Amino acid sequence: MKTFDNQNDKNFTSSELKSEPRSKILLADDEENIKVLVEVLVSKKGYEFCYADNGEEALVMYEREQPDLVILDV
Repeated sequence: MKTFDNQNDKNFTSSELKSEPRSKILLADDEENIKVLVEVLVSKKGYEFCYADNGEEALVMYEREQPDLVILDV
C-alpha cells in the first residue's frame, strides 16, 4: 500500500487519508482452526471478515453482508 508524507513526517496510508470502504470476505467453513487462520491473515491485510459454518448460513450471510469475495470449503 502506498504511503504519503505530510509536513510533520508522519506516514499515512491512502485509506487513512480518505474513507475508502474496506473489501469484505466471507468464509464458509465448519473447521474453527481454518476460520481463525483466515481471519488473522485477511485482517492483517485490512479486509473485513465474516464467516458461516455451513452452506445455508453462508447464503444468509451473503445476502446480509454482501461480501466482495466468498471462500467456500467444498
